[in-house]
Parts: sequence; C-alpha cells; structure tokens
Amino acid sequence: MKKLALVAIALILIINVPFLMERIDYDNSNKNYELIIDSAEFNDLTLRYEQLNLSELAEAGLTGLALPADTIEDLIDKGQVAVWRSAEISTLPENLRRQLTAEELNPDSKGALLYFEEGIARRLENILGHWQEIYHVKSMGYNNGRFVLFPVWYEELEGLIPGYDQEFAAEASQLGLNIFVRMKNQPDSELNLALYEESLDLGAESVIFSGDEVAGFPGNIEENASFLNETGMKYGMIEPFIADQDGSREFAEVAPANVVRVHSIQQDEMEKYDVDRIVNRYVRAARDRNVRYLYLRGFPISRRGVDLAGKQRNLIAGISTQLEAGGFSAGNVSPLVQAGPANWRLASIVIAIILLLYLFTDKLFAYRMKTLVFGVLTAGFLVFSGILISLAPGDIFRQFLALGLAVLAPTISSFYIVDILAGKPAFKILQAVGISLAGSIFLNITLAETEFYNQIESFRGVKVAFLMPLVFTVIYYLLTEYEIRSLDDLIRESKKFLDLIIRLKHIVLAGFVLVGLIIYIGRTGNIPLIPVPAWEIVIRDLLEELLVVRPRFKEFFFGHPFLLLLPVIYKYFSYKFLGFFAVIMATIGQITIANSFSHLHTPLKISLIRTWHGYWLALPVAAAIGLAFYIINRLFVYYVEEGAE
Repeated sequence: MKKLALVAIALILIINVPFLMERIDYDNSNKNYELIIDSAEFNDLTLRYEQLNLSELAEAGLTGLALPADTIEDLIDKGQVAVWRSAEISTLPENLRRQLTAEELNPDSKGALLYFEEGIARRLENILGHWQEIYHVKSMGYNNGRFVLFPVWYEELEGLIPGYDQEFAAEASQLGLNIFVRMKNQPDSELNLALYEESLDLGAESVIFSGDEVAGFPGNIEENASFLNETGMKYGMIEPFIADQDGSREFAEVAPANVVRVHSIQQDEMEKYDVDRIVNRYVRAARDRNVRYLYLRGFPISRRGVDLAGKQRNLIAGISTQLEAGGFSAGNVSPLVQAGPANWRLASIVIAIILLLYLFTDKLFAYRMKTLVFGVLTAGFLVFSGILISLAPGDIFRQFLALGLAVLAPTISSFYIVDILAGKPAFKILQAVGISLAGSIFLNITLAETEFYNQIESFRGVKVAFLMPLVFTVIYYLLTEYEIRSLDDLIRESKKFLDLIIRLKHIVLAGFVLVGLIIYIGRTGNIPLIPVPAWEIVIRDLLEELLVVRPRFKEFFFGHPFLLLLPVIYKYFSYKFLGFFAVIMATIGQITIANSFSHLHTPLKISLIRTWHGYWLALPVAAAIGLAFYIINRLFVYYVEEGAE
C-alpha cells in the first residue's frame, strides 16, 4: 500500500507538470522592467553637478521619472512656501498689507496666510478649486507667486500636496521617460482623487505612495483603489520588507490586477554602498523576486570625495546592462496576473494530501491504530476543507492546504531520513528527497494566484511549518530508537526517562538545544530577529557571483550535507547523538525547500534552480564534514587507547 501511495503521488505530480510549464513560460515572457529615478533627489544632485541632465541618464538606461509628493511642510522646509499667522502679518510691507486687506486675506487667530513661489504656484492650478470647496480658502496672485488664506489652520493641513511639477513631467516625457507620481494620503479623500486625476493628465502610468500609509487609509481605501480599477492606472506596491505601509495589502486586494511591485533602497545605504553592490541588489529583486519597478535613489550630496553624477550614470547603466543580459526588456511593464490552478488540479492536491496523511499514520502509529487514526485525520481534513470552501474566502482554503503540505511533506521526508539509520540508505534518501520535492511543488501550485504572486497575500504558516516537522521528527526518532510499539512500551520508556538523574552534561546539552532552536526560528522570515553574520554574507556574495542563483544556506551548508552523510554515519559511527543531530539537520534542509516554494513571488524556475544548486553543492560540503568527523574520531580513538595503555 505504501508503494501505491508513493506511485499515486508521483502520478499527481506528473499530471500537474503542464501547469508548472505554463508558470515558467509566463515568467519568461513577462520580463519587462522600469528603472525609475526620484526626481527630487535628481534635482538635489544637479545643484552640485549642473552638467547632469535627464537625457544622459535616459541614454544610460533610465526609463522613468517619479515626481515627489511634496507637501506644504516639505516646501516650507525647502523655502518654497512661507507661512504667516495673524501676529506675524505686521512684518509684511505696508503696501502688501493693504492689498491683502482689500482681498480679505488677513488671517485671524485661527487662520494662516501662505505664499507659494512661482514654480509651486503653477502647480496649484488643479488643486486650488478643491481647497476652496473643502477649506474655503481665498487666494491672490502676487509677484508671479500666489497667496492663499486658510481661514482655519491646523497641523494636519501641512500634509497637503499642492500638485505636481508639470513642466518637469513634460520634459521627461519628451525624452521618452514614463511618468510616475508619489503621493501621500491627503486629509480629505476628495483630494486623493483630485491628485489621481492630475496624475492621469500628466500621463503618469502608476502611483507609488509615500509615507507610512496608502491613500484612503483607514476608511476610504476601496474608493481610492476603485479609481485605479476604473482608469487602469497601476499601483506601485513597495515590497513589504522595505516599507510595510498601513493599508497597502487592503488597497491591493481591491485592485489586484493593477499591482506592480516596487523595490527601492534606503538613503543611508546609498550613502555607504558601492555601485556594484547596489546594482546586484536591484538585479536580484527583478530576477529572483519578479519585481518590475526598480525605484532608484539619488546618491546623497553628503557623500563627499567622489563623482556622484558619474556614479549615478554608472548605477543606471550597470542595472540596465545586467538585466538586458538576463533577458529583460526596458519599459512596457504589465502587472503580473495568475489565474491560479483549475479546480480539478486543486482536487488532485487534496488527494495528494490524503496520501501524505496515509504515509504519516503508517510511519508514526502502531499497526492496530493506523487505520483508525488515518480515517479520523482524513475525515477531519475533508470536513474542515468543506467548511472552508463553503464559508471562508478561497485564499483561506488555499492557505489551509498549503500549511498541510508544508508540514506533512518535510515530516514524512524526515521519517525516511530516520529510517536511513536502520538500513537501505540509498533508497531511503531518494524517497526522502522525492516526497519533499513533490510536496513543495504541490504547495507552490496551491498558492499560484495573483494575490500570492504579488505578495498581496503571503503564506501565513511559516513558523509552524518550520517547527512542527522537527517535533514529529523527534517523536518518530524516539519511537524508532527505543522500539516503542505499544502504550506499554511508551509507559516503560517514560518511567526510565523520569527516573533519569539529571547531570551537568544534560543541562549543557539542553542549553545547546535551546540556543539552536532560538537561532533556527530567529533566522526565519525576510526580516530575521537574528542578523546574518558577516562571514555568511561573504559566502552568499561569492555564490551569487559564481552561480547567479545562490542556494539557501540552510540547505547546502547545513541540511543536505548531513542527509548525504547519514549512510556513512550509519555504517562507520556508533554515536547515537551524532546520528540524531544529522537527522535534525537533514530535516531542516527539507523544511527549507518547502519554504522556498512557498514564495510565489519568486519565479518557479529560480526556485527549482536554487534547490538543484543546494543538493549538488552539498556534496563537497558533506565531503569536508565527513573528513572532519573521520579525523576527530581517529584522534579520539587514539587518545582513548593511549590512555588505556
């Protein structure tokens, strides 16, 4: 029956291969990108390097210009807007005060008078009418600029955006650059819609939000996102680990077919990183995570002693050259949309999970209980699936299936890994690897839809999927090692354990296990609690330079080498703890594979290549570890024999 279950799982994998090929073809045919520069930071650079212009950046490979979301507060800081409260009006020239009085523009104690310089005043044309309607402002032209009176002024109004630089946008468009707008959530939702309208008039293809929240947060997200649906304007969604803006996922859920993910870099990183490192980061974002908007920052003028204008050109040229060498094309970016697997494919995944449940119970439970436990687990799984399908959104059901696969596949793989210590190592390794890969691919198929593809939704069971297979592995190892086949056996061994005298070595060992567990869990996720050490970063960079797609560190450096060493440990080493340690490490490797395939924003081809590199690169690492074990063992035996003599 076990062989039939394994054959059935293989057949389910085979019938889903066409869907996998479609995924790979889709990824390969949607490799357009936009290389966008922040215009405010570009302008800052031109203050020092007057010869720097947009045309030479466009020739280097720049494809887009992002107009900043300059608020009144920003413009006050830049000296382009001035503010007077009622007590300060007396500081103005007398003739100007008379003009203001004639136009009824003198603020009282609640109001404020603002003056917008010429360039900013031109931006007001589209937004001023909305300010008049909402805030009852009055205005007057003066010296090519404009005075605007707010009868009531409060801090929130400093976040108002007076519009965008239309002349700069026109200049960029003439150079063939696409226009993008940055936008901050406005105090009134009507102003958000007005800014969208202005953006469309400028020919902007996408909006990328600034600040800590998206437009419309918290109460008008649907209205804002619906505007994008109606007009076809794209939503540039910044990767969550860079800027997890409030409301970003909710906004994307309303307009999922308009989402294009954005990668950027912090300004302080532009201060210290060299060009090659920044280039590699952007290229990886496009190649490894399907990011299509690459938002460039300007090198800060505080970075002294170098030709920043030249660096900016080299950065743009470096990114565009590497991307084009990798098969990418500049411009014409379309949102990445996945219809998801057909219902019959999801049904095949459900059958695969039931087969995995059978293998799970067959390995873990005694003969008399297998059928009962399998029946209960299968019935519970089907009933709960039916409830989710009937009552919950579709993505919840997919999450449930994915969690089952992320736990079951590495767990069953680990059972075969434990069996290696009991004989037939080569066949057991193949079974362990096969189950792990099949389950990981099933997981990837299950989550293959637009929301997961664009990180609107993400796999939510990461911590559980990292921990539970290890728990089941330890249980199965103990059952196998101590030959526990019945409740009486369990009681007997439990009594022995409780009678165990706790010694210092046990406390030290428990401490090591606890530290290892903390490091293991702390290193999961895009923003791990425990930072990556410098030596690992060096190895990562070297592997990326050699292989382009680097394998996961937990796979090739820790997990897979011990999987390959298990037959050697079984045959030549009699230390139980070494065997147990190797089993745990090998299981971590299989868990990490499932985690890799749960990242739907990573192209499927990249995940497959990464997994392949993880296995073959583990061979020399395993050889080095094996040699170290052999030398240590020989030295230990030698000193023991010397001591005996």
